[in-house]
Amino acid sequence: MDRCGKRKEAAELTEWEKLSAQLKLIESENTRLKMEIDFLKKLKEVERRR
Repeated sequence: MDRCGKRKEAAELTEWEKLSAQLKLIESENTRLKMEIDFLKKLKEVERRR
């Protein structure tokens, strides 16, 4: 059966692919946290103006 467009099973991934996937997850989490910090800073600034 053709598995085009399907994810590989975890056991089929090479060490490089596993590390690459882990890096992408960490980078996206880092981006999300930066956005959260920026939002909280802006919220604090708006609340100070009141």
